[in-house]
Formats: sequence, structure tokens, C-alpha cells
Amino acid sequence: FTLVDRTGRTVTDAELAGKFLVVNFAFTSCSLKCRVVNDRMADIQRLVAREPDVLLLSLSVDPNTDTPPALAKFADSFGADTNRWLFLTGDKIEMYRLIETSFISRSPELAGLVPGGFAHTDKIMLVDPRGRVWASFNGLKTNVAQSVVEEIHSRRQAK
Repeated sequence: FTLVDRTGRTVTDAELAGKFLVVNFAFTSCSLKCRVVNDRMADIQRLVAREPDVLLLSLSVDPNTDTPPALAKFADSFGADTNRWLFLTGDKIEMYRLIETSFISRSPELAGLVPGGFAHTDKIMLVDPRGRVWASFNGLKTNVAQSVVEEIHSRRQAK
């Protein structure tokens, strides 16, 4: 894939290869649920601050609205490090294909509630350095940050 981060920089899948990726799904117009999940992502960012093989990705499910400037403002509200926590947007078809084929499903019943009709935007996904989705976590749980970091450490030791 080729996407754009909040600074307007192009990001490709090749750039992310070999890293643990902590992935969530966001849209800047979300009021409560995705704010909670992004608070959990901020906790993860703090816990992995000294682990250069871990990146956080927030994929926009509303790329028509989530322009780089909108994502920058949203990311800043969580103290997101521009080098460690990437907020990504891009072409709607490409974004939806990536999200749906790699992470979470779409549901026509949700189309009016969540951009793209994506189910489970409250999930935090862990992708291993080989690009495989390894685990899925409930991003609304208060202890999820510790669980994600423990899973990363477990996967790293298993390599």
C-alpha cells in the first residue's frame, strides 16, 4: 500500500516491514469510543518508547474527512510522536481494501454509524515483523496497553 501520514509524507508497506505494528482504526469525527481506544494507544506509545522495532498505526476509516491536517490535530490531542505513531489516510478504495482484507470486516448495517460500515473499530491489532496479524485486543479495556506490550515481548522472545 501507499498511504499518507498526518504530515503529508508518503508511507508504504515496505517502510513498515520488519517492525511490530500496533494498529487501530480511527476517524476524527468520532466522539467517544475511538477517543478511548486512542487513549489506550497513547498508553502503548509510552510503554514502548524505548523499543525501536515497534510502530503504532492509526488507519482512518473516513479518508474523505481525515485529511493530513485533520489527522495532525487529532494526533496532537493524544501526544502522538510523529516518528512512532503514524496516523494514515489515503485513497478511500485503497484504505478500505487494506482495512477489510487485513484487519476488520465491513457491515452494511453499520454504514450509517461508522464510516465505511466497519465493524470492530474498537479493536487494537498486533502485526508481527513478518506482516502477519498476530493478535486482536479489545481497545476499550483499561488493561489493554499492558496486554499488547506483553504480547510483543512474548513474540520477540519467540523469534
